[in-house]
Parts: sequence; C-alpha cells; structure tokens
Amino acid sequence: MFMREDELGKVRSGYFADLILVNGDPLKDTAVLQEHEKLNIIMINGRIHKASSRDSSRTSTGSEILQPTIAPLLNLITYKGNRARARIGYLKIEEPKVTPLAMSSGAPLSNLYHVIELDNQVIRGGDPIALQTVKLLPPISRRDNLGVGRTYTAHAQEFNKSGYDSSDNVDQPLHPAGFGIDEKSAMGYVWGYTIINDVIAREKQRDHKQFFIGKSADTFCPIGPITVPIRQLPKTLQAQTYINGQKRQDGSAEDLIFSVANLIKTLSEGITLQPGDVIATGTPPAFSIPVYILEISNGDVGLTKANDNFINIQTIGTGTEPIIYIHGLGGTMEIYQPLIDAGNLKDTHKHILYDLEGHGATPTKASSAVTMDTLVVDLVGVLAATSTDSAIVVAHSLGGLIGLNLALKYPS
Repeated sequence: MFMREDELGKVRSGYFADLILVNGDPLKDTAVLQEHEKLNIIMINGRIHKASSRDSSRTSTGSEILQPTIAPLLNLITYKGNRARARIGYLKIEEPKVTPLAMSSGAPLSNLYHVIELDNQVIRGGDPIALQTVKLLPPISRRDNLGVGRTYTAHAQEFNKSGYDSSDNVDQPLHPAGFGIDEKSAMGYVWGYTIINDVIAREKQRDHKQFFIGKSADTFCPIGPITVPIRQLPKTLQAQTYINGQKRQDGSAEDLIFSVANLIKTLSEGITLQPGDVIATGTPPAFSIPVYILEISNGDVGLTKANDNFINIQTIGTGTEPIIYIHGLGGTMEIYQPLIDAGNLKDTHKHILYDLEGHGATPTKASSAVTMDTLVVDLVGVLAATSTDSAIVVAHSLGGLIGLNLALKYPS
C-alpha cells in the first residue's frame, strides 16, 4: 500500500511512501511523521509531492498531483504502455485518450480483478495518454468463458434451420464466487458487461458435428476491449454488430429466452462461479448463415454472387485473352499465383481465379451437397460473372475433372 495523495504528512499505520525526508529523528519521536511542517520531501511512485522552500531550487515537483476523486468507470480497458506491465485505464473514446487508474492508496491497477475486488473504488493514477501509443489487451483473462447458445428466440429459429451456431455475444464478468445461486439474488453476482466475438470455424464444426473444435482454436473468442460496470449501464441493453459499416445484428437483452439471472442460477447449480468468469449469453438474430460481407465485383475485396452461390473470385492482369484456373481438392486459387508471376503473363492475359465451394474463402453450408454437377454449375457462374464466353482452362487434380465435365456439357 502507498500513502494516499490527499493525506500527505499523515503516514498512518499500514501505509508507506518510497522516500520521506524529515526534520527530526522518527526513531526517537514518531510524532515528527505526523507534523507536516517537519516533512521536507515525500516521494510516492517516484514523484516528489512536497519539498521545503529551501529545496525548491534543487528539486523538481514532477507532474501535477492528481486529485483523488473516483474515476468515471465507463469504458475500462486493459493495456500495455511503454512499460511491459499491464495497466487498467479509462478510455475517453472521443479524444481518444487513456487515463491510468489506481487504487485509492496510489498503487497502480494491473488487472480488472483489482477493480472488481475494490468494488470500483479507484482513482486516477496518472496523466491521460494517447490511445495509439498503447497496446490493447483482453479486459479479463485466466478464468472460464461459459458459452450459452440459442438464448434469443429468433436466433434459435435461425440455428435450427442452419445447423450452425452463433457469432457475437453480450457477456457478464461475474463478481463474487457462488454455488447454488438463487435467481432473485443472481444479479448481485454480476460485476459488468463486455462483448466477445465467438469466432467459429464452420468447416471444423461441420466435419466434427460438435462445437468444441470449431470454437476453441488459439486466438478464437476475442473479448472486449471495453468493459463497463453494471451500475453504469441502463437496465435494457442493446447488442449490435456492424461489418464494414453495415449493421448485421440488432438485438435487445430483453429478447433473451432465459434471463441473465436465470442463466446464473442454472450454471451455478453444478459449477462454482468465480470472480472473473464470463458468461456469453448468445447472439442476437440475423447473423446470416454464413455472413456474406460484400457483394463486390471480382478483382476487389469480398465475394461475388454467381448463380445462387457466393464465390471468392479474383481477376488479375490487363490482357484480353482469358485464362481460368481451377484448383484441386483441398487447395485454393493461391497455388496458381507463382505460375502467373513466373510467366510474366499479367500484361498479356486476363487471369480468372476462384475457390471451389468449401475451399479458401468460398463458403459452404451444412445443407449443401457438393457434387460434380454443382461444381460445374459454379464454374459456369464464374464465367458469367466475369463476362467470359470462352477461355483457356488451367486445372489441377479435381479441377481437371471439373474442366472436362464443363467441356462435355458445353462443347461449344
């Protein structure tokens, strides 16, 4: 513990400073530590907070002493600055700047558990710094993330039709530990809210017929970076998802089939919930299965709609003679990039590359039956989307069979 900055000259039991220079011998008379006039210099966290007039010409008073007022606990983040140690700060989005936070004793906060344990009684711990100079970290870590799916009625209907799971969730970091929590008192265990993106590898979920492998890869489930205490939020929360500026989801916590209190009650019937545990309450409806971000012409970013499917198509080169490339099973269109580069063909030909369904960036879905006929139909769609009547075909493995079946079906 460090001495409170509003109690300079009052070094109480259990508190200490980095350095105190006094006019007297505290070993003989401890009362000198209580007399402000006899305390020449007090240094806390490397900053000089008091110096006598005779020393003012030889010492620096450092930065302005911050008032020990309670910080507004909105938009809390965990970050690393120019030092390796993690810190908790208050993010002022409109500037944007981060104000470091500290315990009321002056000790810096290094993780959100401190804020939870202190029941939000924290103070400003330094001058604001620019957001771009810090590295954002997950707001909370080293505890369980308890995911609950199909908690919104509309999304449950989407889920049952799709065979897939959710994407974005509203989450509650828990406050005290609890087992067998009564639903009426459950909200007292909620410290605040954040948000996660419950990333899922659709092909893994499809192949393994369950969620664990599809949802649990390293780097999946990014959380935050902002957390807000529950007491600073309105009763009704709105969860929205935007992709490239386009709103994809818009749901309210009021639409939950099972309330947050009910989720806590149910989970605590078999699990002791600990401070820092995160409950993912599920995703609002309209998450689109799969989510097609953009319908932009080939050669740009995004997917191209060909027939009734969305396909990842790329065109390269400024020439007029088209070449279409068809990769093999398990490959992607990227295998042909070295060939195009080595042949110096960008100025002489128009190169059309695409990913087969379920390969590369071209999506598939659980209900899709991929056959040779559907792959040929997709190829026809690619040709139509790129305004190509005829082309040289370069193919590998399965791609050769697709090209052969296209020629047999459309000999002209």
